[in-house]
Amino acid sequence: QEKFTLHYPMTIRQLFEALGPIYAECVARSIACAHDGFTQLIKQNEDDATYSIWRDEADFRINWCDDATKISRVVDALGFPYGGAVAMHDGRPIRVSRAIPIADVVFEDRHPGKLWKLHPNGSVDVVCGTGMLQLQECRDERDEVIRFGKLRTRLS
Repeated sequence: QEKFTLHYPMTIRQLFEALGPIYAECVARSIACAHDGFTQLIKQNEDDATYSIWRDEADFRINWCDDATKISRVVDALGFPYGGAVAMHDGRPIRVSRAIPIADVVFEDRHPGKLWKLHPNGSVDVVCGTGMLQLQECRDERDEVIRFGKLRTRLS
């Protein structure tokens, strides 16, 4: 068992890359201990255990009513090697692969999922339930980068 300090923001890919050497060292130490006869099995304390349930495609869908920071963490957690966070655009699924929270805009009537601003670099600002999110990279089902062409667009 090893401790690892997570420094957010971090994508799931960056986490796996950081954990790889730690896993390798733990395996090497375990093999060395077993070879030398120094093994001690410790039963897991079920009161301290936490679990993660299986995911299906519905779990990859972005809920635009959530807070922008929460959505950005979902995007980071569902990236490679997973399929990516999904939004619907013009009735088709798109994968959001990079997104960051940005300064909020006060709306009299908030409409989560609507595009607020198009940037020359192709990124877009989206209204969330709380806060705003800048989508920096989105891809279609052919894995091609999407450039939004019109402001009057709602993601679902």
